[in-house]
Amino acid sequence: MAQDPKTALTNAERWFRNQMPGQMVSPDARLPSGMSVRKDRDTQVEAEGRFLERDANIRDHNQHLSPSVLFSNLLSIIYPSIPGYGPEHGKNTSQLSVYCAATQGLTDVTQTETLKAAGLLHDLGRAKPWTENDKDHTLRSAERADVAIRSDPSGSGQRAMREAVCSLIARHTLAGTPPQDPLLRALWDADSLECARHGVNTAQGRTLVVERYKRLLSPWAQRKATQTKWLTKYGWDLKAWGL
Repeated sequence: MAQDPKTALTNAERWFRNQMPGQMVSPDARLPSGMSVRKDRDTQVEAEGRFLERDANIRDHNQHLSPSVLFSNLLSIIYPSIPGYGPEHGKNTSQLSVYCAATQGLTDVTQTETLKAAGLLHDLGRAKPWTENDKDHTLRSAERADVAIRSDPSGSGQRAMREAVCSLIARHTLAGTPPQDPLLRALWDADSLECARHGVNTAQGRTLVVERYKRLLSPWAQRKATQTKWLTKYGWDLKAWGL
């Protein structure tokens, strides 16, 4: 049974704020205005209790890809040396994709863990800069993600989860017709928002941002406030570039 949207959003915020080590995507990573249940304390406490219970079940049964293991092993994952495709891009895409999915009610634990890992590892095979088309990078990324998950010492890199993550990575794209798969759509939005990191305050970068942001799929990602926050994060002069 699908969770109540308010519960889903609270869970998303809790993960968004607390699950990642080091620098967060944003220093004040908060839910968009009007989408928080902070004013309803009883609802928040109940939701957080269910979130902790869900986490305990994951740990006890060891059924899902462990984010703590993957994130603690970030240094052992070989990211591309190409600017813009390092571990920060992986972490940001991971966080954003899970968040976009949760705001649309997609909170199934297995799907969430699959999306979380796919976002983290989706560009491991990138071999060209953002200005060049690297159409084969998805398959290379899937192959390298397979190796990274197999090396997970917790034993959580079981076959079904590994195959689901690698399949998602192999199929992810920002070209052509927007995907119908809910997980791919969340990854599409996350990767699209992240394009703000490329060509900051340049005409070429602006063209990329305008094209990608026109094709965002989720209501949250389509909000001007969301886009402005992400552009500002990467240092865009919004007024000068008409964004």
